[in-house]
Amino acid sequence: MNMIAKTLAKCFGVGLIIIGIAGVIPNGAIGAEGFLETDMAGNAIHIAFGLLLLANSFKGESTAAMGHFLVAGLSFLLAAVGYKAVGNYGRALVFDIVQVSPILNYFHAGLACSLAVCGMLNTSSRQLIRD
Repeated sequence: MNMIAKTLAKCFGVGLIIIGIAGVIPNGAIGAEGFLETDMAGNAIHIAFGLLLLANSFKGESTAAMGHFLVAGLSFLLAAVGYKAVGNYGRALVFDIVQVSPILNYFHAGLACSLAVCGMLNTSSRQLIRD
């Protein structure tokens, strides 16, 4: 039986949790001084997105696909509001909590597109009825 959405939800969930944890550890790639500039609230959001994907991956395929769409929507919302606040340069606080930058906006937009495509991979009518 195909478990595409469940497997991808687990992979993306673990990856987002790793990104959130790596943002706390000082390094040059992710964090306050890293290429992907995140603050503590941003790291917590990445960990929460990862946990949400992992939680949805333990049920059926349709639940995992719905988790993909949910996190994709939230990530797209964060990217859209962040782009409106920042534009193509600088930093800004979104919702007075999360600091965003243009690179982080592109990361969230790419994450949203990737998760939406992953959610559509296994959502045939036959599969939705089976769950």
